[in-house]
Amino acid sequence: MFCSNCGQEFDDDARFCKGCGAASPKAGTCPNCGETPDEWARFCNHCGQSLPDAVTAPYGLRAVQYPKNNIVAGLLAIFVGVLGVHKFYLGYKQQGMILLVGFLVSIPLSLIIIGLLGIVAIVVITFIEGILYLIKDEREFHEIYVVNRKEWF
Repeated sequence: MFCSNCGQEFDDDARFCKGCGAASPKAGTCPNCGETPDEWARFCNHCGQSLPDAVTAPYGLRAVQYPKNNIVAGLLAIFVGVLGVHKFYLGYKQQGMILLVGFLVSIPLSLIIIGLLGIVAIVVITFIEGILYLIKDEREFHEIYVVNRKEWF
């Protein structure tokens, strides 16, 4: 393996390049200290260095595969959000049921102003959620809505 900075060959067990001091590009290592960070770590456990998003490509960490997609969640919220589908997709069963039941209860009452307002409120809420999902990048979306389980907005 060769250093991308100076071209010098790395020894098999070297953490840093002898020529320029750059960190070894061993698979799964921190670019600062060469230690292997935890899978979802944003900072190296050993040296505390912030791990850039680019660490997945040049340093050989496997590309992050997020279990839930912000675009899918956003489009579900915008187009069928009144049925709570986006909440079920994210694993929020109770919140999905609240939206679904609220919508179904509002349908028979739609001739009455309160029912119509309920439907409008649900449409507005799910549209806003859809937009919020779409404007987040995948890593931020995953952290907020999947890991930290933020249920509303």
